[in-house]
Amino acid sequence: MAVPVLGMSNLNVGKRILATRALVIKMTGSTVYTAPAPTLAAITTSVNLLEADKLAAKNGTPAQTTALKTQNKAHLSLMNTLLLYIAVASGGDQQKIEDIGLKVKRAPGIPPTMTQVLGLSGTPGVFAGVSLLKWKRMVGAKYYLVQKSPDGLTGWLDMDEPPTKAKMTVSGLVSETASFFRVAAGNGLGLGAFSTIVRVMSF
Repeated sequence: MAVPVLGMSNLNVGKRILATRALVIKMTGSTVYTAPAPTLAAITTSVNLLEADKLAAKNGTPAQTTALKTQNKAHLSLMNTLLLYIAVASGGDQQKIEDIGLKVKRAPGIPPTMTQVLGLSGTPGVFAGVSLLKWKRMVGAKYYLVQKSPDGLTGWLDMDEPPTKAKMTVSGLVSETASFFRVAAGNGLGLGAFSTIVRVMSF
């Protein structure tokens, strides 16, 4: 399950105004977010007040600066309430959250679904019968399943002791003979798709 992230707490007032307006535009007419709470009208009123206070506070009085700070906090509180609505209305669907321009994080304790391993490459090792494999690290992976084939099509065999890091030294290969390898990432939800196949010639 994905959790929406507002990402506004560290933005300056100007960027927060722009981000709010962009979110309102994307949510307007949405078939997913049909009854925002607070309403988009209330969000628009709040951001308009924030923008007005920002303009007034520029070279303004201390009282106007205080008014800006007060409205800034009130607006952020309103947006955090809207974020709770988005979390419920989206049902934790990552695509529905990203469709309105928000980023996501994973709910604590729920591992991500593994996708295809990328960047697999192999080179001959220093010693005879040894090859070195490496690939891009997969976020959320607990281990990697490395398989070897004599022709890259059939006879795939699991290598012993699946590594937990994005690299592996394979020994016991036949010198001056090509071997084919592929790698898949795994965690508590199972394995992702295998990488593209690489051909490695050992010394």
